[in-house]
Amino acid sequence: MIPEHPCWEWVGATISGYGHFGLNGRYARTHRYSWELHYGSIPAGIGVLHQCDNPLCVRPDHLFLGTQSDNMRDMHAKRRGNNRLRNGKAGLTENDVISILDELCDGRSQRTVSRKFGVSQTLMWALRAGKVWKILPS
Repeated sequence: MIPEHPCWEWVGATISGYGHFGLNGRYARTHRYSWELHYGSIPAGIGVLHQCDNPLCVRPDHLFLGTQSDNMRDMHAKRRGNNRLRNGKAGLTENDVISILDELCDGRSQRTVSRKFGVSQTLMWALRAGKVWKILPS
């Protein structure tokens, strides 16, 4: 479903196409923060997804909660994405990168996340900074 009202686009800093800002010494994803401001906490393991498919949108009525599986079903139903990455030789998939960024944004340490995915902490920094593995639109 495509919302009938225009998006409220974040105009600040971005990482991999999503709005980010510093909050209490950590990075916060703007769409997740918008959800929490308007609707309350987000259950563990649940993502904040965009009906409008605009990762910069923070408009609460464009957002909905779902699992990573819900997100992938939504992506395929809308014929978005084909797991293309800027680095075609990457050992990580687009889903891996999204999961890594979600875990880092949820406050997990770079060390913990890097061990889970079998990559270096330097890569964790580079992903967080948007220096590598930028997700491309389909």
